[in-house]
Amino acid sequence: MKPIFAKENGRWSTVYHSEKYQDVHYVGFKVKFAESEELQTLTIKTTAHYSSALSYSIDGNPDVICDEHSWVNALLQAANQDGYFAERPKEFELHTEESEYWYALTEKCKQAIWQEHREVMELFRHSFTAGSAIALPNTQPGPKYRHEDVAKLTSSL
Repeated sequence: MKPIFAKENGRWSTVYHSEKYQDVHYVGFKVKFAESEELQTLTIKTTAHYSSALSYSIDGNPDVICDEHSWVNALLQAANQDGYFAERPKEFELHTEESEYWYALTEKCKQAIWQEHREVMELFRHSFTAGSAIALPNTQPGPKYRHEDVAKLTSSL
């Protein structure tokens, strides 16, 4: 069961400044599953730099351990794509094709990002010299995952 829609609503860390405890990093989403109309709260515990998911919980339920082929990692990798405007909440939708699935920005979110980018470039156009470089927002989908990788994993548990 994978969410069909997800909206990132924040990233945060708990920093202990101690050798006894490890720092903890989180990414939060509001997610919607096909079986429900309600948005639920997904909290993902990640490695440093939010690079991969360690565990997740939905609506405060007990943590579920993640692996590299989980839908949670697919969503996290899509959210980690470089070049998005930080202040814009990113909205993702699930895509499937044969034996693969991935998360990508919704069309509405892509359009909003590019519109903001055009507005920002209009403001900066007069401030920069011809030698200045500006990064374009990346609106490419996240990496593809195979359905059978997840099936193999759950059958071995």
